[in-house]
Amino acid sequence: MVSLIISLRLLGIFLMLPVFSVFAVRYPGATLPLAGIAFGVYPLTQSFLQIPLGWASDRWGRKPLILFGLLLFTVGSLICGFARDIVELIVARAIQGSGAIASVALAALADLTRPSVRAQAFTVTGIVIGATFMLGLPTETPQQTEKTVRFAIDSGIDYAIFGITEPFPGTELWVDAQKFGYFDDSGRYQNNLLSENAAVWIPHGRTRDELKDAVRNAMRRFYLRPRALWRSLKNFYHLPTGRAARYLWAGVVFFVIGHFRRSHLAHMGTRN
Repeated sequence: MVSLIISLRLLGIFLMLPVFSVFAVRYPGATLPLAGIAFGVYPLTQSFLQIPLGWASDRWGRKPLILFGLLLFTVGSLICGFARDIVELIVARAIQGSGAIASVALAALADLTRPSVRAQAFTVTGIVIGATFMLGLPTETPQQTEKTVRFAIDSGIDYAIFGITEPFPGTELWVDAQKFGYFDDSGRYQNNLLSENAAVWIPHGRTRDELKDAVRNAMRRFYLRPRALWRSLKNFYHLPTGRAARYLWAGVVFFVIGHFRRSHLAHMGTRN
């Protein structure tokens, strides 16, 4: 239940971020500032009401406040779906945010778990911040790639994934890719997209091997830092055994086996 509540809160903020503004400006009477208000009013009401609702749950109980908050979120979501103009959307988003019960849910979790497993419960339920970064965008230079990696390292996020830009057919990125690069369909490289297009896009002035090296370097610099290693060790202590083993094996495959495989291929290439 606690995980569901936190997931709904993330759905209302972060998961909608890439598409919210695109659709909000299409409402009658919408402008870019009003679209920004429609997005921002949700976390704003969340911030204002977390503490008052936490106090209310101390007095009237966790479960009634959690049900009340979920009801507000549901009503606000329904109004969002049927909003006819930007003003109704803003009001609906404010009602959504009024269900600010994340603090109540976490307090309920503390009430319902034994001290011996409470830390593990909070680790499993707790929110970590992760991001995905595309390297090798159209017109991107090696210096800009380095700035992207540096930003990821300095941002303080918990997890990061670095990937090579793979334009998807039918998107604006696909159009830009045709202007600022070319598609290699020789079969030498693997396309990471789950699509019918088997060609790999390579930006002008760069090579696929260079971008693959940039991804490996970024992953190594991000995860093999003392801070990241220490955080991983602390998280491993609270993870279920099966999940911890999968994470450990993924790291071994990427950093150890992958390194020896590349070294072997490079050695065979020099011999030939």
